[in-house]
Amino acid sequence: MALASVKKEEETNPRIFVLKEDKREGKFLVYPLEQGVGHTIGSALRRVLLSQIEGAAITEVRIEGIYHPLATIPNVLEDVTIILLNLKEVAIRPLRPFKKVLTMHLDVQGEGEVVAADIKTPPELEIANPEHHIATLTEAEARLRMDMKVEMGKGFQLASVREAKTQLGFLPLTAIFTPVKKVAYYVEACYFSGWEMEEEKSTGQEYLGELAVITPYRERPNLEKLTLEITTNGAITPSEALGKAFSILSRYFQINPTVEEDENKPIIAVPQGAERNDPVDVKIEPDKEELLSANLEDLDLPIRAVHALLNEGVTTLRELLSLTEKKLLSLRNLGRKSLEQLKERLSEMGFSLAKEEEQ
Repeated sequence: MALASVKKEEETNPRIFVLKEDKREGKFLVYPLEQGVGHTIGSALRRVLLSQIEGAAITEVRIEGIYHPLATIPNVLEDVTIILLNLKEVAIRPLRPFKKVLTMHLDVQGEGEVVAADIKTPPELEIANPEHHIATLTEAEARLRMDMKVEMGKGFQLASVREAKTQLGFLPLTAIFTPVKKVAYYVEACYFSGWEMEEEKSTGQEYLGELAVITPYRERPNLEKLTLEITTNGAITPSEALGKAFSILSRYFQINPTVEEDENKPIIAVPQGAERNDPVDVKIEPDKEELLSANLEDLDLPIRAVHALLNEGVTTLRELLSLTEKKLLSLRNLGRKSLEQLKERLSEMGFSLAKEEEQ
């Protein structure tokens, strides 16, 4: 008993702390890590953050009276090429997942500056940088009208790739889908003797969660700490981007069983504690089956609850539905209020949590 207690005190899970953060810039610390692990995690996270985080972007634009990007608009200071470049930098925050092409509209008349806040968005979207400059109208009779197509994607897509399939009257844009603009990381040596000694240093730092791996630290002076600096366009906060990156990496290293499943067999969530062969009276409509494999961060669920679930390795809706209320309340950083918000949202989607076992 004593030996087990001593061993437990000699190892710990690396923790993630927020050193500073606002809507666009964040600095994070992950430690303690074994020697060599800092660069492994840092490099992987940087690549995923820059290429795998999904976002929304303007892909095509129709400007009234304009059919070529080298044209000019009467009583508008900027030419069309500059306006298209400005539109490319509009940061769009999806409020809920969508697959179809959405359209935003802009109609401004009279002398003055046109900014992103003047864009009228559908309910699924929100402008994250409303102060962003688009154009300048120089006369009272000036008018700028345009329709903008918005799509979801990863990374970026060149305008030349879209040109062949662009709708008549629309101009293609180089779409920058990724909401992460810059990521830097560096690794430093650190000495760690337990969290009790570290509490004084970390006072005031927000604690995001911990990694699932174990770091033994007794008599190991060659440990490492990883510092990450993340800059986004405002469509997503740096901590949200980091959480998504960790979730994506965890899915890359999960190995699915090589057992063939019957595609026509309905997918059901098995309540915790029930055997896989036990009969479960759960019926799921076909149009809901796709949602079961959806990532939690891609659904319109309470952010605090999603962070708590991701920290515990729960990444999909199917995994969430297999948990009971009692199990969820036992998770770190998930309280009663977050649970009630989660249940309410699941009910709106037509789902419910697993039932407690009958005694």
